[in-house]
Amino acid sequence: MAKSIKILGWLIVGVALVYFVQRFIDVLPDIELSNFKSFFFFALAFGIIVYSFAQYLLAFGWANLLSGACGSPVEFGSASEVYARSNIAKYLPGNVFHLVGRQVLGRQFGWSQAALALASFLETAVVTFTVTVILLAYGAFWNSQIYGLIPTYILYLALAGLLIVPWALPRIVERLPFAVRYVDALDVRQSVTVRRLAVSFLVFLIFFAITGVAMWVLLQGFNSGEWKFETLGIITAAYVAAWILGMITPGASGGIGVREAALVFLLGDTIGEADAVTLAIAIRLVTTGGDGLFFISSLLCRRPKKSLPSTDRD
Repeated sequence: MAKSIKILGWLIVGVALVYFVQRFIDVLPDIELSNFKSFFFFALAFGIIVYSFAQYLLAFGWANLLSGACGSPVEFGSASEVYARSNIAKYLPGNVFHLVGRQVLGRQFGWSQAALALASFLETAVVTFTVTVILLAYGAFWNSQIYGLIPTYILYLALAGLLIVPWALPRIVERLPFAVRYVDALDVRQSVTVRRLAVSFLVFLIFFAITGVAMWVLLQGFNSGEWKFETLGIITAAYVAAWILGMITPGASGGIGVREAALVFLLGDTIGEADAVTLAIAIRLVTTGGDGLFFISSLLCRRPKKSLPSTDRD
């Protein structure tokens, strides 16, 4: 099963890369270098800085979930260091080594493997939930035409249906095959409280709001200085959708290829393929640069390791 998922992931990455390269070659003659003026490079630098520091929100959301899994508060400084240092490993082939890195680095702070694994799973679940809320809300309240033939009331019902997720998630976790080995070590229902999930949801929501605006500013950078506020919603929604697709696709190292293809596919008809391809490349520069700056900040602010007892719950 795992091998099949890995092969499927590689196929998705391959198709995405071929699609994006083909679109890039097709629109290359339409990309006007004269549009890349000083404001574009300012927007690029601004985006890298914003994306880098916004990732501390992701680290906080993960640390909050880890605190629940450990059964006691986790120091944010230590958690953010582990998160930032392991985060860069997502660019290694496989798109899983950032998770492995958390397991290795987190152990040095006395956090149990069970707690670390649960926190990372919950992070993925809550981030996916956050993205789903954003996309459904965009379709229901901002642009009802985005989902084509789906009636708006269906989107409202879907949003309402999501309210059961925080209560259902602990029960789902207890029944997952990979989690069975941890059920005895962790009180899952005590760790996964609605309040803790809500805090991480709000933090992740702020992350996507801030970085979504930063990506929209990028578009204005090569748009001859024209501030097209009407594109803010669709740019943010497309960016969020592409971001999560890159995150969850097996084998997509750092989401490379998948995010770019998704952005071009989602935005090509709205802002034009040439601008969509350019924006996809610019966003890749921002996210990669932001990841690098986030990693460097973790090295500059390294904290001394403490000899802490393991947080395994026996």
